[in-house]
Amino acid sequence: MVTGMKRIIFLLILLSAAFPAYADTGTAALPFLKISGGARAAALAGAYTALGDDCNSVFANPAGSVYMDRRCLSFSHSIWLEDMSIENISYAQQISQHSTLLIGASALLSGDMKYYDEEGSSTGSFDSLEMSASLGISHILSKRFYVAAQAKLFSQSGDNRSDRVMGGDIGAIYRGDYVKIGFSAVNLGPKIKLGEQSFDLPRSLRAGISRKVIKNLELAVDWIDYIDSGSHFAAGGEYSLPIRDDGEQAIFLRAGYSSGRDKNAGSGISGGIGFKTTDLLADYAVMPYGDLGLAHRFSISLFFGDRRENMREVYEYHYRSREENRKQSENKLFKKGKERVADIPENQVFDEYKPLKETEKKVRDFTW
Repeated sequence: MVTGMKRIIFLLILLSAAFPAYADTGTAALPFLKISGGARAAALAGAYTALGDDCNSVFANPAGSVYMDRRCLSFSHSIWLEDMSIENISYAQQISQHSTLLIGASALLSGDMKYYDEEGSSTGSFDSLEMSASLGISHILSKRFYVAAQAKLFSQSGDNRSDRVMGGDIGAIYRGDYVKIGFSAVNLGPKIKLGEQSFDLPRSLRAGISRKVIKNLELAVDWIDYIDSGSHFAAGGEYSLPIRDDGEQAIFLRAGYSSGRDKNAGSGISGGIGFKTTDLLADYAVMPYGDLGLAHRFSISLFFGDRRENMREVYEYHYRSREENRKQSENKLFKKGKERVADIPENQVFDEYKPLKETEKKVRDFTW
């Protein structure tokens, strides 16, 4: 009889075929955790270590969640290979001006899997479930440096066997004047058992850089090293088409490329779209996997609650040129029917333009 545990191991091999693979490496457990945890990241081919700035950052670099100024709850569903589905849920909530609480969970649902005898006849069925759950905090250390850490529970079960281990993630982001640089180490922990065999967790080390090259286009490049399949590069771009001038509504066009795919697992190209309103972000991504077919991912993110004082706008104000600030002040003063900005003392111009001086003091003490 072909045992159910052998079929679970087959699933590991099938999943690993969709990622960079090398003949001299083994297979890690829970390989679905290599898959981007959200449609936006998937459309960018996983180039999300520095670019990610939403609650789905918990899956690539949890430090990216510090950019959020409201509570966020996100659901992601992937129609994947061989009738499998991958589900993700993430939540982020600001617990202070400097810190954000992070919660995340991922699961691979394989559906019914059948036993077969040596003649190929079905002799029964069983279910398999692989999942992880995390709890952590991201924190703003200084104007330019943000960090995060998460505790993580890994679990897998099937064929009346199961195992659980504890691990974690760490991440950091450095924000320069023109670029963001991110680092993370995810899925750290001991080996987990599958039947009588032990497998490494799908540990990955990530480093990335992102930059806005023009007003509405942001590009990102990541280097990702997997414990079982070596290193590869991912690159992606996101172009926003604002619907409203305040940026609260926009359409996003995304594309990405991941190197190192197995020859039968597609070209590594991905793409997707997104739509944003004040309280909702809907994303879709498609990933061709060659002979394995297409994978589709859908994400819905809900934003709610009062806004944390958004220091990002204050940060950007203070790092823009003085000339641009004066132009913005001039436009505000014109609307109030006041004289030209050139005829107004500099201090008065600053007082007329938000943020006011009490906010300026907060920026000196702590800012984006």
